[in-house]
Amino acid sequence: MNRQLLIENTVIKIRQLPDKKIIEINDFVDFLLSKIDDNIIQEGLQKMVSESKSDLLWY
Repeated sequence: MNRQLLIENTVIKIRQLPDKKIIEINDFVDFLLSKIDDNIIQEGLQKMVSESKSDLLWY
């Protein structure tokens, strides 16, 4: 199943849920997005540390 079809099917299912469950889904999506942001930040920090260590070897 391609991305667009999966999104459309998910939206159709979400529309059938009561408001309380939609709020839960929204909270879960926020959580997933924050995890992605955390991973991006972590990877950036690891890259900076790695680059700074390699810079120290040249001195």
